[in-house]
Amino acid sequence: VHEEPRFTKNLVTIIPAAYSRQRYATAATLTCCAALMKYFRDTFGQAEQAAEKQLGVSAYQIMNLEAEKVSPGSEGLIILPYFMGERAPIWDPLARGVFFGLSLAHGRGHIIRAMMESVGYAVLHSVELVRQSGIRIDGPLLLGEGGAQSSLWRQIISDILNAECAYIKESRGAPVGNAINAGVGVGIFKDYHIIKDWLKVTDEIKPNPERHKFYNKIYQIYHKLYPALKEHYKELAEVTGYT
Repeated sequence: VHEEPRFTKNLVTIIPAAYSRQRYATAATLTCCAALMKYFRDTFGQAEQAAEKQLGVSAYQIMNLEAEKVSPGSEGLIILPYFMGERAPIWDPLARGVFFGLSLAHGRGHIIRAMMESVGYAVLHSVELVRQSGIRIDGPLLLGEGGAQSSLWRQIISDILNAECAYIKESRGAPVGNAINAGVGVGIFKDYHIIKDWLKVTDEIKPNPERHKFYNKIYQIYHKLYPALKEHYKELAEVTGYT
């Protein structure tokens, strides 16, 4: 959220009805985040789902334990998270997921962690564009719901972005933001500071400098993959008819 009328190329700028002359919101709308974990659980997580029924432990918690055993960088496995195409910042419905660097040394935990890391890289791609447009990003970055329920994933995001993050367990999602916007717009709330009374931070995450340096080296490789594959996505769609 920013006061200056700055627009970031390939991202979405939203002008809220409330404070429409004073506030702009720049949004990075990724297509797949926590959906990657759901895909893995539903497609390859039969053991985790069975354990969930027998032990009452979430399949996602078990998947997290598997990913925690893997070192940052997933031992050379990089994933492009475009399993349903991608919105910001590449806006390509033909883009698809890619496993780059997969070897016989990689197991389930590597894939799970690499999926988590791929979301961090995708967010960083948009964050870089925001910064290049001159918009300042003040911390901490707020995380809530979905994949943010994973403490491991929260730390991965913090490390990749090199940013302090804060987790809001009971965020209730976008409807709360809509309600606050409406309340400010009609004068029920004086300003947006009401959000401090509605939402409470339950965890604060600080980035690890060494992990960030390592992740940044991997990100440089990640960042080159889509441009190298862009035209091949089109060819694949034409040959198979799958779009």
